[in-house]
Amino acid sequence: MVDKELKKGLQELRRQRDELHQRQLEDSERSKELIRAYYSIPSRDRPQTAPQRYEWQPYPEHLRCIPCGASTRAGTPCKITVIFRNGRCKFHGGRSTGAKTRAGQKRQRDGYRAWLEKQRDSKAGRKRTREYTRDVARICASTLSEIVASETDRALQPVDGISLRLSGGTLVAVLPHGHSIAVTLTTTSPRYGGARWWYVCPDCGGRKASLYLHNESLCCRRCSGLHYASQSK
Repeated sequence: MVDKELKKGLQELRRQRDELHQRQLEDSERSKELIRAYYSIPSRDRPQTAPQRYEWQPYPEHLRCIPCGASTRAGTPCKITVIFRNGRCKFHGGRSTGAKTRAGQKRQRDGYRAWLEKQRDSKAGRKRTREYTRDVARICASTLSEIVASETDRALQPVDGISLRLSGGTLVAVLPHGHSIAVTLTTTSPRYGGARWWYVCPDCGGRKASLYLHNESLCCRRCSGLHYASQSK
């Protein structure tokens, strides 16, 4: 923390320096405009004396080396005068304080890679009370598209260890442990013709594009209590 009186004094010095810098910027822009206007006139009509380029004035002595002022570990104010736009040095909230040497940068990279690998392995960022759709076996739109192009009473491509067979307009799914489930299929008529196939969720009876394996049954995402990984709630 910075002493209140010291902080107030440093803020006042920075304000004065910023105002002086802004005034000089405005004067410099006016000088440039005068020069542009002068040379936009034909040479025969120009005044004999051309406007001079603005010369920047140095800061007064008390505004040249304003210290950072942040409290150090020893409890004294930081005296570093190389500060950034937020008024702090690189050690107290200014530019990134990352490693500057090759050895330090390599150590940071190795540490970040190890952390990233750990995050991927542990699936960090997820709440452990939730189960996500991509972690569960399912039958989805690819199976529906295969149904559209297939004949009745034929085996379909297995999905996530689930054997599938189309039998009389009903999809029979044989789960990995041998239990079989009959899933009703239905269609809707799109606006521009044709038919769109859907699964009928055995629990809620709604039309669904995907069914998930949950407690030895196939049901929709809501009925199985699953979440998308991108959900924030």
